[in-house]
Amino acid sequence: MQGFGTIVVSDNCTINYEIPNAFTVELEIISPSSMTKYDKDKIIEVLTPNFSLKVGESIKLSYGNKESVFFINSIEHISKNRYRFFSTKITKARHFIMPCLGKTRDFWHYDTWLHNCYIGPDTNDIVLVYRFGKNPKYLEFENSLRQYPNYFMTSEPTYDLTCFHFRVPKEHKKDVELFIEGKYSNFSENLKTKILNFHKFEPFGKTWKILNKDSSLREQMELDFGAVIHKGLDLYDIPDIKEEMLML
Repeated sequence: MQGFGTIVVSDNCTINYEIPNAFTVELEIISPSSMTKYDKDKIIEVLTPNFSLKVGESIKLSYGNKESVFFINSIEHISKNRYRFFSTKITKARHFIMPCLGKTRDFWHYDTWLHNCYIGPDTNDIVLVYRFGKNPKYLEFENSLRQYPNYFMTSEPTYDLTCFHFRVPKEHKKDVELFIEGKYSNFSENLKTKILNFHKFEPFGKTWKILNKDSSLREQMELDFGAVIHKGLDLYDIPDIKEEMLML
């Protein structure tokens, strides 16, 4: 748990929240009345008489021994009075390109302090964005990142987020180009192995099938979509470069 607390909105309205990682907040709204607004099938706002949680706005919460501002990117309804919101849209680069740097999810605090991963504007950089905290262990981790191979600079787009910039290892420059084109099955065998090891994925799981353009995955997708998928096509969406690239 990276943070938790209670917001007292009024005498009869309180908001209990928990922060499991750098980009997710779970809330329990205790109020005699509340309303959820939708745009088509997506939640855009949760309202009580004295509180509003709205996509596109921000909220300040206790995180990592300090107050941190969380942007509201999207909202999910968990149960009657419980909601979850995300402060960023997780990139495909986080899944497929971050493993170029080596090690494992545990080393990079992938499931706790990492906010997101992007490709730099010239496609030569991998940018890891972390939510800053005053936890001594986190501060020690930041120092270790500055000593890691291929690190070359730090930037701070906000007071709460820190970007660590790493050069794409030479052996993976072509892999990044293939990623941008959505050609996952053409990744080098080196990167394919790193992706599976990084995430501790087993062979023949979904990611393995994507990387190897597995026929059983294509057949299942054909059933799901009710359409024939050409054998030459990769079996995962092409990245949206506007979402994958960090422009500072």
